[in-house]
Amino acid sequence: MKNDVLRSEQQKLDETIQRLENATYQIYELSDTKSTTRRKTQYGKSNREQLKKAIEEPFFGRLDVIYEGEDGERETLYFGKQEIIDQDNNQIVVDWRRPIASIYYNFTPENYIQKLTIKGKKYPLEETITIRVERKREFSIQN
Repeated sequence: MKNDVLRSEQQKLDETIQRLENATYQIYELSDTKSTTRRKTQYGKSNREQLKKAIEEPFFGRLDVIYEGEDGERETLYFGKQEIIDQDNNQIVVDWRRPIASIYYNFTPENYIQKLTIKGKKYPLEETITIRVERKREFSIQN
């Protein structure tokens, strides 16, 4: 079973790196550390540096979560130093500075049910969601 887990994670890593190299994934940076607004990295020297960093370590952690509520949606979240989005605008890697990353950092086996409050910037809405963490993994990726 341990080999199956390692094989699965290696496959995810290889796929992410390959798609970064093929430019089918885009790298995003948060516009500032307090913002949830992202901006696509501009092409040029800095983009090559960010691409190189993303290829060397596209992610460092993973959470398998269940959003508790009406539908009990399951999701696997990968966390990294940069946000990676595919061509269909699906999030592949979550930037470690995003609010959802607090679930990753605050998780302990005793504290597996967590609440996340989402505040709208343009709207006065505030929503609290309950998230149950089923699994947490940390990775040390070396080339």
